[in-house]
Amino acid sequence: MIVGVDGSAESLEALRYALGQARRLEVALMPVLAWELPGGQIAARRVPSAQYAELLREFAETAL
Repeated sequence: MIVGVDGSAESLEALRYALGQARRLEVALMPVLAWELPGGQIAARRVPSAQYAELLREFAETAL
């Protein structure tokens, strides 16, 4: 089961609901963070960088 979250109160309620459903159905729950790249897509395309990609991954994991 997948649930999208963005840190809002509404998404946290959706996460709680999805967790209850996943437990009831005995399935795994995968929260997915909805966010925009800092600086936008243009910055990521303009200067592609493995370090930048890693930083973005770490940022997303921390936020999630």
